[in-house]
Amino acid sequence: MVAEIEKIISKLNDISGVKGSFLVSMDGFIIAEVLPKDISKDDAGATLSASYGALTVSFGELKQGTVKFVIAEGANGNVFLISVEDSAVLGVLADTSANLGYIRMQMNKIVPELGALL
Repeated sequence: MVAEIEKIISKLNDISGVKGSFLVSMDGFIIAEVLPKDISKDDAGATLSASYGALTVSFGELKQGTVKFVIAEGANGNVFLISVEDSAVLGVLADTSANLGYIRMQMNKIVPELGALL
């Protein structure tokens, strides 16, 4: 299953500006990843699932419904997060030159494939 998931998420890494992609469980464990060697997969999994969880709580408190998609823009790049079947989070790391809309569209396309495997 992991190899199949990595094959699916690696398609995201073919997008110009994308540096890595991963699927992490809601409790922070990496299910599959195609990340650069200088990124700790355990740290990425733990911190990004915690961030997504915190946003989920915040959205509820602010009466904004469920979190659908997250884009966090930083000085050196962007992080994209989307829920997969409420049991995992698909994430993408990209540099600042990446096409945000195209990445979002491609992530939305593969979520059903990943959901079928979980």
